[in-house]
Amino acid sequence: MIIPKPKAFRINKEDQDRTTLIFEDQQAQTFYMRGAITWPEKKTLMTQRYFHRGFCLIAGMNLEDKRVWIFDELDFLTVDHYRDPETKEWEFGLLHFFSTVGRAKYNCSNYWIQQIDSVMSYFRRQFNEACPKKENALYSLHNVGRAKIDVSEVGDFLVQDYLERDLLRGDMNSKLFSELESEKFDAESYTSAGWALKVLLAGFAKFPYREKRRAG
Repeated sequence: MIIPKPKAFRINKEDQDRTTLIFEDQQAQTFYMRGAITWPEKKTLMTQRYFHRGFCLIAGMNLEDKRVWIFDELDFLTVDHYRDPETKEWEFGLLHFFSTVGRAKYNCSNYWIQQIDSVMSYFRRQFNEACPKKENALYSLHNVGRAKIDVSEVGDFLVQDYLERDLLRGDMNSKLFSELESEKFDAESYTSAGWALKVLLAGFAKFPYREKRRAG
């Protein structure tokens, strides 16, 4: 399955959490847009040490049928642009993805995260250093752990629940959905894409869309 990409969006001025995406066929659907981030991290599984690149998802919960659409993803190494010392090639960082994809295409400026404190502190510091103050105010990074939810405990259940109820939409050729179809994605493994999905679904569970009531 390859989900359609919107060609434009409309912002609801009375309810900033509602974004209407307009697709090629002029069909308009309303979403609660959010993202999720896994910061790059060194992990030890059994006796093996791994380095996982960062991963970011941009998604929206369809406010009509509650399905979560995964619109875009980024496998990243740094917050700012990065130049490989060996190949001399440049790689876009997370901030570029935030501005040219998240905000520009989907009106998404809120992202959920949950990892060990030292990892989050380091990359939050990198984020603040790389992002100009005026632009920094446009983005919100929310630690779902502060809402007393542990992704390591509930993440696998949430993913399985969404899959069984057919509530997840995305590009089957993407890295995330390729992992979902493989043996990489299970309770015993850790992948950046998989963790980002678990954080995303935990965020939707803990911070569901709440309709703003009009004054008067």
